[in-house]
Amino acid sequence: MMVSKSEAEALEKETRQQSSNNIWHHVRSTRLTSTSYKRIFSRRADFIKLATIMQRKKKNICTKATRRGIEFEPAAAAQYSAITGNKFKFVDLLLTLKPHI
Repeated sequence: MMVSKSEAEALEKETRQQSSNNIWHHVRSTRLTSTSYKRIFSRRADFIKLATIMQRKKKNICTKATRRGIEFEPAAAAQYSAITGNKFKFVDLLLTLKPHI
């Protein structure tokens, strides 16, 4: 699926706070993610089963650990930045305009 730069920017703005954003979950559900690539490239057998699993509707996982991660992510990011000197911007959904695949 191709998107323009303005479409990508609009989607990024609309999908902030990903864990509680239905648009984010919907847009991601139709894409290959880094998790998908790992599952594909590390698979040694039973590719039919993998394809079947990947076509299923995904559930939103919200465990105690993920809630804690969401809660502490800003503080952890600030500490990382202070220690390493690296600056960054939170982006909830990244659409690559020119994918390498």
